[in-house]
Amino acid sequence: MRVPAIQLGARCRPYRLAATALAALLAAVLSSTAASQAQQPVLANARLEPSRATVGDRITLTVAIHHEAGTTIEAPETGAGFGALALVEAAPPETQPLGDGLVETRLAFVLAAFQTGDLTVPALTIDYRDAQGREGSLATPALPLFIESVIPPGQDAEDIRDLKPQAVLSGGTPAWVWATLVTTGFIIVTLLTFGLMGYALRETEPPPVSPPPPPLPHEVARTELDRLSSLNLGQAEEVRQYYQGLASCLRRYLSERFGFPAFAMTTHELEQRMTDLGVETWPARLVSGLLQECDAVQFAQYLPAPERAQADLTTAYEIVELTQPSAAPDEEMKAQAEP
Repeated sequence: MRVPAIQLGARCRPYRLAATALAALLAAVLSSTAASQAQQPVLANARLEPSRATVGDRITLTVAIHHEAGTTIEAPETGAGFGALALVEAAPPETQPLGDGLVETRLAFVLAAFQTGDLTVPALTIDYRDAQGREGSLATPALPLFIESVIPPGQDAEDIRDLKPQAVLSGGTPAWVWATLVTTGFIIVTLLTFGLMGYALRETEPPPVSPPPPPLPHEVARTELDRLSSLNLGQAEEVRQYYQGLASCLRRYLSERFGFPAFAMTTHELEQRMTDLGVETWPARLVSGLLQECDAVQFAQYLPAPERAQADLTTAYEIVELTQPSAAPDEEMKAQAEP
């Protein structure tokens, strides 16, 4: 039996409409997926320059991200963790067009290390927001770094060579002639001076007063700490100057007190040297903790509260008190005899 053509077309029409709708839906899903993938930023590069440095050197971490022009890249906050490295400066993001609607955003961070050995710059999380308001994040890889000490390997920090002797030029007037003339002239001037003074004064001069002995290292340190206690800590720059003065005063005192170059050592090396010299564990740990606090304020943008600053000053006084030389035996006996 033959079905009329009009009746057969009417029966197939719903299937055709369903197939057309399914194809349109599939095309929309694929287009949305392609658009979503095209809008996702890509981490193009993350490098560390240099990857080998010495204590206190400036190290630059550069991160490059490729994304569409409508996407916003948010740089990590200045308080982001950099592991054993201190953040010295975070440069503003720089952008430049790449063509085809793509843009490169470049982030730069200046870091510094104050301990030696193999270190690692940890991964950073970078957030972004596309033109449709969707948010996401990228993670940079962890980068290796090696920090060397400023003291050459195998050389003691106290090994300071003397100057070479001066060269003697041959020819000319012999040296003994000049020495004789200078000595004779000095004797004549001295005799004339004493004769004129005796003729003019006609009396015995009082014995010369010897200059007072120079202040001891712990006395100089206390004077400097007294000056720091009178500073105003209202502004952030005043707080950084205050902690810079604390670190300089403490390192200068330790250098003069124990005879080693504290300014050329990291906090760990300084604590180890004090322990080797027989300093008790508690003062050595106080020194290490206070210097780490000073480094965080100077290089990691950390601003402690006024109460914390006063406590750190008290710790500095305690370090000087615990490490200063003990009194002489006669002074100790005198102190015990007083009521």
